[in-house]
Amino acid sequence: MMTSPPLSVQSRREALASILFAAVSAEAFINELHHLVREWTDRPSAPGWAKTFDDILEDAEKSRTSIKSKYQLAKFILSGQPFDKGAPPFQDFASLVEVRNLIVHARPPVATLRKDATGKFAWAEPPVVVRLQNVKVAEVDYSLIDIASRTAAEAVVVDLVGHISTRTAAQWACTATAGIVNAILDAIPNEFATAAFLYRSDFKCP
Repeated sequence: MMTSPPLSVQSRREALASILFAAVSAEAFINELHHLVREWTDRPSAPGWAKTFDDILEDAEKSRTSIKSKYQLAKFILSGQPFDKGAPPFQDFASLVEVRNLIVHARPPVATLRKDATGKFAWAEPPVVVRLQNVKVAEVDYSLIDIASRTAAEAVVVDLVGHISTRTAAQWACTATAGIVNAILDAIPNEFATAAFLYRSDFKCP
Protein backbone atom coordinates (compact mmCIF):
# COMPACT_ATOMS: atom_id res chain seq x y z
CA MET A 1 0.00 0.00 0.00
CA MET A 2 1.08 3.61 -0.50
CA THR A 3 0.60 6.47 1.91
CA SER A 4 2.02 9.93 2.61
CA PRO A 5 2.45 11.84 5.87
CA PRO A 6 -0.38 14.19 6.95
CA LEU A 7 1.92 17.12 7.68
CA SER A 8 1.87 20.76 6.62
CA VAL A 9 2.04 21.05 2.85
CA GLN A 10 3.78 24.41 3.07
CA SER A 11 6.46 23.16 5.47
CA ARG A 12 7.18 20.20 3.19
CA ARG A 13 7.42 22.46 0.17
CA GLU A 14 9.93 24.66 1.98
CA ALA A 15 11.97 21.65 3.08
CA LEU A 16 11.95 20.18 -0.43
CA ALA A 17 13.03 23.52 -1.90
CA SER A 18 15.91 23.67 0.59
CA ILE A 19 17.09 20.19 -0.36
CA LEU A 20 16.99 20.90 -4.08
CA PHE A 21 18.58 24.34 -3.76
CA ALA A 22 21.36 22.87 -1.62
CA ALA A 23 22.20 20.42 -4.41
CA VAL A 24 21.94 23.12 -7.09
CA SER A 25 24.18 25.44 -5.04
CA ALA A 26 26.90 22.80 -4.85
CA GLU A 27 26.84 22.37 -8.62
CA ALA A 28 26.76 26.13 -9.23
CA PHE A 29 29.75 26.64 -6.94
CA ILE A 30 32.10 24.20 -8.66
CA ASN A 31 31.12 25.55 -12.08
CA GLU A 32 31.63 29.15 -10.98
CA LEU A 33 34.97 28.31 -9.37
CA HIS A 34 36.04 26.79 -12.66
CA HIS A 35 35.07 30.02 -14.43
CA LEU A 36 37.05 32.16 -11.94
CA VAL A 37 40.15 30.00 -12.28
CA ARG A 38 39.87 30.14 -16.08
CA GLU A 39 39.87 33.95 -15.98
CA TRP A 40 42.93 33.87 -13.73
CA THR A 41 44.92 31.64 -16.10
CA ASP A 42 45.27 34.59 -18.53
CA ARG A 43 47.44 36.45 -16.01
CA PRO A 44 51.23 36.06 -16.18
CA SER A 45 51.32 35.32 -12.45
CA ALA A 46 48.92 32.36 -12.69
CA PRO A 47 50.51 29.16 -11.29
CA GLY A 48 50.60 25.85 -13.13
CA TRP A 49 47.83 24.25 -11.08
CA ALA A 50 45.36 26.87 -12.34
CA LYS A 51 45.85 25.86 -15.97
CA THR A 52 45.55 22.20 -15.04
CA PHE A 53 42.39 22.92 -13.07
CA ASP A 54 40.89 24.74 -16.05
CA ASP A 55 41.82 22.08 -18.58
CA ILE A 56 40.61 19.10 -16.56
CA LEU A 57 37.35 20.72 -15.43
CA GLU A 58 36.73 21.82 -19.03
CA ASP A 59 37.18 18.24 -20.23
CA ALA A 60 34.91 17.05 -17.43
CA GLU A 61 32.21 19.47 -18.53
CA LYS A 62 32.45 18.45 -22.18
CA SER A 63 32.21 14.77 -21.30
CA ARG A 64 29.26 15.40 -18.94
CA THR A 65 31.16 14.10 -15.93
CA SER A 66 29.05 13.78 -12.79
CA ILE A 67 29.07 16.54 -10.21
CA LYS A 68 30.58 14.11 -7.70
CA SER A 69 33.51 13.42 -10.04
CA LYS A 70 34.02 17.15 -10.61
CA TYR A 71 34.48 17.65 -6.87
CA GLN A 72 36.90 14.73 -6.70
CA LEU A 73 38.93 16.16 -9.58
CA ALA A 74 38.95 19.63 -8.05
CA LYS A 75 40.07 18.34 -4.66
CA PHE A 76 42.86 16.25 -6.18
CA ILE A 77 44.20 19.08 -8.35
CA LEU A 78 44.12 21.59 -5.49
CA SER A 79 45.53 19.43 -2.72
CA GLY A 80 47.03 16.30 -4.28
CA GLN A 81 44.56 14.16 -2.33
CA PRO A 82 41.06 13.00 -3.32
CA PHE A 83 38.09 12.99 -0.98
CA ASP A 84 37.52 9.87 1.11
CA LYS A 85 34.32 8.51 -0.43
CA GLY A 86 33.33 6.74 2.77
CA ALA A 87 33.58 9.75 5.09
CA PRO A 88 32.19 13.27 5.40
CA PRO A 89 32.05 15.65 3.70
CA PHE A 90 32.04 13.62 0.48
CA GLN A 91 29.82 10.84 1.79
CA ASP A 92 27.04 13.25 2.76
CA PHE A 93 27.43 15.19 -0.48
CA ALA A 94 27.16 11.99 -2.54
CA SER A 95 23.98 11.07 -0.66
CA LEU A 96 22.56 14.53 -1.31
CA VAL A 97 23.19 14.11 -5.04
CA GLU A 98 21.43 10.73 -4.95
CA VAL A 99 18.45 12.21 -3.13
CA ARG A 100 18.27 15.06 -5.64
CA ASN A 101 18.38 12.62 -8.56
CA LEU A 102 15.62 10.48 -7.06
CA ILE A 103 13.40 13.49 -6.48
CA VAL A 104 13.97 14.90 -9.96
CA HIS A 105 14.22 11.77 -12.12
CA ALA A 106 12.46 8.85 -10.42
CA ARG A 107 8.94 8.04 -11.69
CA PRO A 108 7.41 7.77 -9.18
CA PRO A 109 9.95 8.41 -6.41
CA VAL A 110 9.02 5.91 -3.69
CA ALA A 111 10.57 4.39 -0.57
CA THR A 112 9.81 1.06 1.06
CA LEU A 113 9.38 0.38 4.76
CA ARG A 114 9.89 -3.25 5.73
CA LYS A 115 10.43 -5.36 8.84
CA ASP A 116 14.09 -5.93 9.60
CA ALA A 117 15.72 -8.99 11.19
CA THR A 118 14.51 -7.92 14.65
CA GLY A 119 10.90 -7.47 13.53
CA LYS A 120 11.02 -3.68 13.60
CA PHE A 121 9.95 -1.59 10.64
CA ALA A 122 12.79 0.27 8.95
CA TRP A 123 13.54 1.79 5.57
CA ALA A 124 14.63 -0.89 3.11
CA GLU A 125 14.70 0.95 -0.25
CA PRO A 126 16.20 2.95 -1.83
CA PRO A 127 19.70 2.49 -0.36
CA VAL A 128 20.30 6.22 0.10
CA VAL A 129 17.27 6.49 2.39
CA VAL A 130 18.62 3.56 4.41
CA ARG A 131 21.89 5.47 4.82
CA LEU A 132 20.02 8.60 5.88
CA GLN A 133 18.05 6.53 8.37
CA ASN A 134 21.31 5.33 9.91
CA VAL A 135 22.40 8.93 10.56
CA LYS A 136 18.91 9.89 11.83
CA VAL A 137 18.05 12.10 8.87
CA ALA A 138 15.22 9.92 7.50
CA GLU A 139 13.54 8.57 10.59
CA VAL A 140 10.52 6.29 10.32
CA ASP A 141 7.18 8.03 10.87
CA TYR A 142 5.32 6.29 13.71
CA SER A 143 2.05 6.66 11.79
CA LEU A 144 3.48 4.36 9.12
CA ILE A 145 4.37 1.75 11.71
CA ASP A 146 0.83 1.98 13.04
CA ILE A 147 -0.61 1.50 9.55
CA ALA A 148 1.63 -1.49 8.88
CA SER A 149 0.79 -3.05 12.25
CA ARG A 150 -2.98 -2.62 11.84
CA THR A 151 -2.97 -4.11 8.36
CA ALA A 152 -0.43 -6.84 9.16
CA ALA A 153 1.56 -5.66 6.14
CA GLU A 154 5.12 -6.87 5.71
CA ALA A 155 6.03 -3.74 3.74
CA VAL A 156 4.67 -0.25 3.17
CA VAL A 157 5.47 1.74 0.02
CA VAL A 158 5.39 5.50 0.51
CA ASP A 159 5.90 8.69 -1.43
CA LEU A 160 9.63 9.43 -1.14
CA VAL A 161 9.27 13.17 -1.68
CA GLY A 162 6.74 13.51 1.11
CA HIS A 163 8.86 11.64 3.62
CA ILE A 164 12.20 13.21 2.76
CA SER A 165 10.77 16.76 2.78
CA THR A 166 11.41 17.47 6.45
CA ARG A 167 13.20 20.16 8.41
CA THR A 168 15.81 17.61 9.53
CA ALA A 169 16.54 16.55 5.95
CA ALA A 170 16.66 20.18 4.80
CA GLN A 171 19.20 21.06 7.49
CA TRP A 172 21.26 18.00 6.59
CA ALA A 173 21.23 18.99 2.90
CA CYS A 174 22.47 22.49 3.68
CA THR A 175 25.18 21.10 5.93
CA ALA A 176 26.22 18.59 3.25
CA THR A 177 26.66 21.35 0.66
CA ALA A 178 28.47 23.65 3.08
CA GLY A 179 30.79 20.81 4.04
CA ILE A 180 31.86 19.89 0.51
CA VAL A 181 32.24 23.51 -0.63
CA ASN A 182 34.29 24.52 2.39
CA ALA A 183 36.52 21.49 1.91
CA ILE A 184 37.32 22.78 -1.58
CA LEU A 185 37.84 26.31 -0.25
CA ASP A 186 40.24 24.93 2.38
CA ALA A 187 42.24 23.25 -0.40
CA ILE A 188 42.64 26.38 -2.52
CA PRO A 189 46.28 27.55 -2.53
CA ASN A 190 47.12 30.82 -0.78
CA GLU A 191 47.69 32.73 -4.01
CA PHE A 192 44.01 32.29 -4.85
CA ALA A 193 42.75 32.85 -1.31
CA THR A 194 40.65 35.84 -2.35
CA ALA A 195 38.30 33.51 -4.20
CA ALA A 196 37.91 31.37 -1.11
CA PHE A 197 37.10 34.45 0.96
CA LEU A 198 34.33 35.44 -1.48
CA TYR A 199 32.39 32.23 -0.79
CA ARG A 200 32.92 31.63 2.92
CA SER A 201 29.93 33.62 4.12
CA ASP A 202 27.63 32.10 1.48
CA PHE A 203 28.16 28.52 2.61
CA LYS A 204 27.47 28.64 6.30
CA CYS A 205 24.51 26.87 7.86
CA PRO A 206 22.57 28.60 10.67
